[in-house]
Amino acid sequence: MRNFVMNIFSKTVDLVSRTGIGRWKPVKAVWNFIFNRLYWTWKKNADRFEKSILLQLVHKGDVILDIGACRGYYALEFARRVGNKGKVYAFEPDKENFSMLKKNIESSRLSRNKISNIVLVNKAVSDKTGKLKLYIADFNKADHRIFADSKDKRSFVEIESVSIDAFMDNNIKNRIKLVKMDVQGAEVKVVEGMRRLLESNKEFVLLTEFWPYGLKGAGSSGQKYLKMLRKHFALYDMNEHTEKIEPAVDKILLKEHTVKNMTYTNLLCIRRDDVKKYSKVLYAS
Repeated sequence: MRNFVMNIFSKTVDLVSRTGIGRWKPVKAVWNFIFNRLYWTWKKNADRFEKSILLQLVHKGDVILDIGACRGYYALEFARRVGNKGKVYAFEPDKENFSMLKKNIESSRLSRNKISNIVLVNKAVSDKTGKLKLYIADFNKADHRIFADSKDKRSFVEIESVSIDAFMDNNIKNRIKLVKMDVQGAEVKVVEGMRRLLESNKEFVLLTEFWPYGLKGAGSSGQKYLKMLRKHFALYDMNEHTEKIEPAVDKILLKEHTVKNMTYTNLLCIRRDDVKKYSKVLYAS
């Protein structure tokens, strides 16, 4: 069922993209409506393993950063988990995604389980506060990027960006427990913008996508990103195919996920002193 849903979603995106019919305003409006519903079904199935692991790391009262929140799937899951004494900061730069994110959060507030502990931030997260170009994916709304791709001609919009260190200075006083980011290749810039957090908070867990194709497009590389992460964390590969967490080996990661094959995986980054504390999660999958 999981593969079937993902296959339907992928083929639908591909069909709309190739035919060009999605550029017609009436079709685009219908597609946006459909995408929001397909997105939730897709995430529930495709991210089943990832979600199960992350929710084991999160507890009542925790503070979480959801960087690249898209339409709010994880933000809502985290908010329910941390409760009223916790807080989720959801960053999403795209105007359309942010509008749907806000709508989904507001809808949850009208439900039986009201959610009021999510702070929405309509900005990209980067290495500094300023302006960026966001290159828009017309059909896969989870694939906007900060770099132009020669394989497709994307339009771009100018967006505001903020570094995590700068944002925390003005908005967050409590300690961060988890940082989850999915930023389509911009990961190095995000980490460069949280240097003070990395030095001052030795407890938080980081979940990051590892996508060498995107990292190169954004001006970095898989090797550089792994080296950067190794300075602060022990790395674990969250293998969604085997549904196991395995210690990450750089040579294997770089061999399996290349710029050419464009594949990716998710890395769970744990402070080395905390590996024993999370052993039940790391080795029970």
